[in-house]
Amino acid sequence: MFIMTVHGHSQEETPDEIKLKHPEGCLQAYNFADYLYKEKWQELASFINFPLQREFPLSQVTKEQYLKNPKLFFDRGIIEKPINIKKVGSKGCMIAQGLIWFNVDQQEGKLKRINYLSQAAKNEIEIKNQPYLKDLPSKWQDAKIALTCSTTKSTYNVFKKNKSREYILVKKVKDKVTDVVPEGQMRVEGSLGVKYYRFTQDKTTLTLSESMSRGGYTIEAKKGEQVLYVPCS
Repeated sequence: MFIMTVHGHSQEETPDEIKLKHPEGCLQAYNFADYLYKEKWQELASFINFPLQREFPLSQVTKEQYLKNPKLFFDRGIIEKPINIKKVGSKGCMIAQGLIWFNVDQQEGKLKRINYLSQAAKNEIEIKNQPYLKDLPSKWQDAKIALTCSTTKSTYNVFKKNKSREYILVKKVKDKVTDVVPEGQMRVEGSLGVKYYRFTQDKTTLTLSESMSRGGYTIEAKKGEQVLYVPCS
């Protein structure tokens, strides 16, 4: 398997040099990574089939919405460190260990999937949810929100206590707190560093985690042998 590492852009590379550095069929994925590194947002748009599918801040992003604030959807942070571009059979071209997927060039070399939230989007989520601190017990007033997501009926907020590994879950229905579940646990899995937050209440285990395919989140509710998965945004 061919692996390409990008350490920087000290000078412009010729087309021949580029062809030598990317896996066969992944030239457009290379170009996309290069434009992202240089923050050429207009050029980046040519690789996207709009509307762009995301969960936050919008589920159906038009080209105009993307160009208004592209850093809500992409940031060069994943390119600043050495990244890998790999061709994974018929699945396509993988950038940064799966944070971004591309169709191979024979399929027009278009963006296929984004598996991360940009830092700007994460910042907006944190600002949006600061008012929820009032729902916490007094000893948690220095906490920071670690994850928040909403279903059609409920809102779930996970808070991390400052300078500790303590987590608490607050569930609200129609702006009313219905459950406060302490003693949560967090674990990180995989090369992408996906975070899982687990809480147990009344013999039911709730696990909230990032949804790698759409940038939103997923709730897994498990009671005995029964498992229910609910997407949230």
